Amino acid sequence: MKNTGVTIERIETEIQCIITAGNDIYGIYGFGSFFRFGKGNDIDILVVSDAVSQNLLAIYNSVAEKLWELSAFLGIDIDFTFFTFEEFKKKPLLESDSLHVIYQKDSNKNQR
Repeated sequence: MKNTGVTIERIETEIQCIITAGNDIYGIYGFGSFFRFGKGNDIDILVVSDAVSQNLLAIYNSVAEKLWELSAFLGIDIDFTFFTFEEFKKKPLLESDSLHVIYQKDSNKNQR
């Protein structure tokens, strides 16, 4: 595991700036070694959409482009997983119960 100099707080701020409320995103969560230990070879992000099915591909593509740009800017790989809200409710990830909230609709965490 390498220390990239990128902090969890910086990732939260950068992601909140580029992926805003009102774009059919229910939540954005961090998981994996970066969020457990503050360092790692990459950053794992889960994006959950509450959009209807006809918008999902456009939302996915928009998020992918923004995260790719952020990855290049920060100099660290960002891997992301994209779920619908229905998929998210089934808790399909091993770390589903310990996700790090970066953004969640109607969450006090967003009121910084």
